[in-house]
Amino acid sequence: MNITELKETAEKRAATFGTTSLTCLHTVLWAIQDALKDVDNIDYATPNLMKATNALAYMGNCGVYLAGGVALSLKYGTEDYTAGEEVLATGWKGMAYGDWFKKQFGSANCFDLSGGSDFSTMEGMMAYGSSEEKIEQCRNYCVAASRKLIELLTE
Repeated sequence: MNITELKETAEKRAATFGTTSLTCLHTVLWAIQDALKDVDNIDYATPNLMKATNALAYMGNCGVYLAGGVALSLKYGTEDYTAGEEVLATGWKGMAYGDWFKKQFGSANCFDLSGGSDFSTMEGMMAYGSSEEKIEQCRNYCVAASRKLIELLTE
């Protein structure tokens, strides 16, 4: 597949945000998995990884923002934490994605990006879930970030 097809595959999955029970973070990881499954043999959405990132989607930073860090670490990271240059190189990739994200959307804070939704209460989550406008906005973040991440993961 060429880069355009990979982006389209990721976009198609990312556009399902809000139609399933997946968080935005998990939607982006699945989008990347769908697009790159035959490209780099990295499983971006293993059951253990999905489990390990459950809480991240509720800690205040945007899950789409965090998904980028997870995906970039899986692709470029190292298990040898004494390999300073490799760790730093992965960090720079994360910083580049983070800078792009904040410039693109104005923030990496979930409260800001979700139209002031308070996910710390059930009432806040229910209010968000009943707002198609807020869900659509987050869906747009999922789509745009998935496309950008395909670029960064196929460099």
